[in-house]
Parts: sequence; C-alpha cells; structure tokens
Amino acid sequence: MLVGEERTRNLAGWEGPEIALMSNAPTIDPSDHSELAADVLAGGVNDQDAPGLTWLNRRMRDLLMRAPSAIGITAGPLHRWVYVNMARATMAGRSKLEDFVGKTVRESYPELVGQPFFAALDGVYTTGVPFIGKEIKATFNRGPGGAPEVAYLDCVYQPIRDGDGRVEGLLIHTVEVTEKVLARRAIEIANEREKQVRNELESRVAERTVQLQRAHETLRVLSGRLLQAQDDERRRVARELHDSAGQYLCSIQMNLSAIAKEITGSSPSLRGRLDDAIDLVERCTSEIRTLSYLLHPPLLDELGLTSALSWYVEGFSKRSGIEVFLDIPGNSPRFSPEVETAVFRIVQQSLANIHRHSESKVARIRLINGADHLAIEVCDEGRGFAPEILSKFRQSGQLPGVGVSGMRERINSLSGTFDIVSGATGTTVAVKLPVQALS
Repeated sequence: MLVGEERTRNLAGWEGPEIALMSNAPTIDPSDHSELAADVLAGGVNDQDAPGLTWLNRRMRDLLMRAPSAIGITAGPLHRWVYVNMARATMAGRSKLEDFVGKTVRESYPELVGQPFFAALDGVYTTGVPFIGKEIKATFNRGPGGAPEVAYLDCVYQPIRDGDGRVEGLLIHTVEVTEKVLARRAIEIANEREKQVRNELESRVAERTVQLQRAHETLRVLSGRLLQAQDDERRRVARELHDSAGQYLCSIQMNLSAIAKEITGSSPSLRGRLDDAIDLVERCTSEIRTLSYLLHPPLLDELGLTSALSWYVEGFSKRSGIEVFLDIPGNSPRFSPEVETAVFRIVQQSLANIHRHSESKVARIRLINGADHLAIEVCDEGRGFAPEILSKFRQSGQLPGVGVSGMRERINSLSGTFDIVSGATGTTVAVKLPVQALS
C-alpha cells in the first residue's frame, strides 16, 4: 500500500480485507525526503504529460501488491514506511493497515527489538552498502493468540539514492524460507539419526566380527591341539605295535623255528602245519610293521620329510599299482615337526583319495620351498569332483567324507591355505604353509 489519500480496489486472488492503493496525495510529512515520497507516491510522472506511464505505474503497483515476497520502501534515517505490499503485512501476522501507515519499521515490528534487522537497516542507510542476509532467524507475534513464532527470512536491504548520490531511503525485500529451513533441518536430523543408526550397526557388526574371529581362533587352536593329540596317539600306538606286538611275534617266530629244527623226524603233515605257522607269523610281523610305519613313520622323526615321503611313495606305488612321481628339491631343509607331520598327512590322504575315487593311474607330488613358505601340490589324471560338489566346497569348504575336511583343518591350524582345483583332466590339491626352515 502507498501511504496517502487512498482509493481502494479488490485485487484478483486476494481473499483478505480490501487492499488500499494510495494516490499522489500523501498524508505524511516526508520532511527532508519529499522528493522520494513524491516519486514513490505519484510514480514520478504527471498524469497529463504521460498518461501511458501513469497507467503502467499503477499496473506495477498492482503487481508488487500481489507479489508473494514482502516488499517495502522506507524514507529517512528512521526508516518510515513509504510503501508496503500485502505480503509485508501478512508475513508478520498483521491484518490492519494502521500497523504500517505513517509508522517506522521499529514501530511496525516492536517484537523484532533485540534481533539483527534494525541494526542492519541502520548500517545500510549510514554506509550505503547493501545488506544480504540468508536464513536469518526472526520471531514474530503471529502465533495463536499473538504468541511468538519463529520464522526464517532471506533479506535484501538496498539503498535508494537521490540525484546527488545521497542515501534517502531503503528498498526492503524479504522472502520467508521457514518451510525450506525446517524441511532441511528435518532432513539433516533424519540423516544424522540414520548415521547414528548406521554407526551403531557397524559397531555391532565390528564387535560381532571380533567375537567371530576370536571364536574362529579358539576353534583353530583347539583343532590344532586335537590333531596334535591324534598324531601323538598315532606315534604312541605305532611304537607299541613295534615294540610290543612286533617283539612278541618275533619271539614266536624264533620259537617256531627252534621247534622245526628239533622235530626232524616228525610226520610230513605236522611239518607242513609248522611251516604254515612260521609263514603266518612272518606275514603278521610284516603287516604290523607296515601298519606301525603308516601310523607314524619313524623316518619322519629321524631323517625328515624327504626320506619319509620317498619311503611312503615307494610303498604306496607297490600296494596300489599307481605310478607316483615325487618332485622334491635336493637341498630341502628340515622344518618343524608340526609342519613335516602336516605335509606327510596331506600327501598320505591325497594319495588315498586318488586310489579310492579318481581311478587315475598316475599321481604327481611336488614340493616348492619359498623364502617364507612351503607349497605342496598333489595332482592326478582321473575323474574330478562333480561341479555341484566343488561349488559347495567353494562356498562352505565342506566336501563329503572326513578326509578333505581333516586336511583343511590341519592346514588351518597352521595358518596355511588349502585349495582344490578339479576338472575333466584331473584334480589338484594345493597347500601353502608359512614356515621357517630349521638350522
């Protein structure tokens, strides 16, 4: 509205009280700023000289009055209103024109005392430097029953200068962005909450991962101890078979041989039964010796992995008819008993699987000494694993039977890696163990 003699009209789209548009008959005393007041009120033109411009000026007033953003023009250092549009009034919850007619900004907005707006207006008028404020917090008495209500405003205060360049008034343009600010803050709060929840979940996952790692480490240690206990028991049983049963059978064989010498004149049938008993004792002694060596070859402790594997491969080839090629570096060093026992058991179990399942006539064993690891490969040329069985092994590490699972557990207990590659041309068991050669 323009302050002065008023004539009213209804504006399309406005559902509130009738809006007053002021003509060029001011009712306020613009004091030293009469030129600014007259220009604003009359549009700066003479109706007789420029009727087209007067019509355009009125249309512009209508457009400004309908503008959704709050627009106002003030005159003088007290910032007395010269023009305001309806958005300026409704933004502060005002519905009466008296709140602005002939009043200063401070008189129209007493609730803004102590907030940064008045100081900004004074600063622009004094320095002539425009002010731009983004999302400034304001409190208007526009809530239910005139209660305080917080709003957020984008403000532009632009100085208006006279012909000599002196500041004589201000153009005040304000856009309320409360909904945008509150929506953004709601999103920020939601994002922060989501971040907190995500961090909590990640923390729980990390904690659970640590627990699983500890459980896995405990299981690995227990599995290693179990395998060590099995190896110790095999060593004990092998020693008992060799030292006890083997010695008893040797004594029986010696006694039978002595009896055979003393009964030279006995019947042929008695002599034949005696020879059969001696032969059975020899076979039994041989079987027990073989069983004892398979349980725990003494060469593994006495001469090391190379000698034990050579002895075992030679005996396996004779018993199974499978040709085995053993590739071991000639200068292979000794390793810890746990590593040498693990490698021997891997080779032993792999050859047993080849004999039972692959139908291969050839097997190849290769040992590779690395700087800090020992690699073992056992290959055959038989029928490999079915694709679905191998896929299950890739996912869970499980295969039918206990042989492969036992090998995997033994290698895991030594922090090694175990893998199986199988196809139409055969199967390869690949093992790598971190080792340190013994001096």
